[in-house]
Amino acid sequence: MIANNMPPDALSSPAPAYSLSDSAYCRQFEDGAIVLDLHSGSYIGIDAENLPSLRANVRNWPGDGKLPAVDTDPARSSSSTLIGNLIARGILTTSAVDERYPSDIECSDALPHFDNAGHRFRVSVIDVGLFAISFLLVKWHLRSNRLPYLISLIKRRQTLLRKASPTPISELARTLGSFMRLRIWFFSAYQHCLLDSLILSEFLTLRSIRCAFVIGVTTKPFLAHAWVQTGGCILNDTAEHVQMFHTIVVVGHRG
Repeated sequence: MIANNMPPDALSSPAPAYSLSDSAYCRQFEDGAIVLDLHSGSYIGIDAENLPSLRANVRNWPGDGKLPAVDTDPARSSSSTLIGNLIARGILTTSAVDERYPSDIECSDALPHFDNAGHRFRVSVIDVGLFAISFLLVKWHLRSNRLPYLISLIKRRQTLLRKASPTPISELARTLGSFMRLRIWFFSAYQHCLLDSLILSEFLTLRSIRCAFVIGVTTKPFLAHAWVQTGGCILNDTAEHVQMFHTIVVVGHRG
């Protein structure tokens, strides 16, 4: 049991006292919420009865912007205990963190991995080198439990590309085709969507191609999935599949 180290008057504070930390992301549903802790790579389910207190006490908690009244009934201490546990786990912090309200992004189609003639193309030496760098970088960060840093690195480097011109579809298809052909020699994407999407995001970033790394969740049953897209075009999955999920993390360019 994690100790409750929340100040006793936290729930009666007139202003939100906490923020979701840089490594914590949340998606709220009608019947509760799901929190992703990147440090541990785990998901936490939040019951709907705790949402009013969390939204009133957490600055960047997702919602419609209207903070509900705080429940101060001493007989209902579950929210107080929950907030204390989230603080102890590093999911909540007293530092101010930017708002991150994940909204579902457009998923219109998947990109074919062929050129205009419908033939596979040759993989360039540059692509081989960039793929190897991307693969080794991602594997090292994951083995070192540095997922939050890796995602922030992709975010910072994608930010530098915000003024870059959109990549032509033919070049994007060629680059993605190279990635898919190289991937089979290094790892299988089956049931490894996070690894695949991180490596693809890094590979595209090194190629100065704007993209978005996305993690989505769904409930009943709970499922989590990661993919990469550019604009509304899905790069390593199908639009039909990813539309099952609600985004909880979006890093990079939405449009």
